[in-house]
Amino acid sequence: MAAEDRVRLAPEVTRGAYPMVATFLRGYLHQDWAMDYESPQQARDVFLDDASADEREAFTREAGRLAGVLAPLSLRDATRLLTDRLGGQWQPESLDEVRSVFALDAADEEVDL
Repeated sequence: MAAEDRVRLAPEVTRGAYPMVATFLRGYLHQDWAMDYESPQQARDVFLDDASADEREAFTREAGRLAGVLAPLSLRDATRLLTDRLGGQWQPESLDEVRSVFALDAADEEVDL
């Protein structure tokens, strides 16, 4: 299966289905994010600090689902989903960077929440 086919097979990735992730991308990983944060992970952490408990829970749930969708994709296709479907401007440098932002583990949640 070609990478473009996998992107087309992820019609569930929309701003409506991932509202907190879209809010994070548009508000924190905007085109000038590097002027405000040292890393995409720091932008995520600040977003989580600013969010209410319900918003943090929703983001964590959405990020977990999104991590599963992004896992088989190339960097190019993952970036396309984040920008075209969710409205972000972030141009990640690697798949590892994408995974580290959306694959929250228990340790990250304890520190940031």
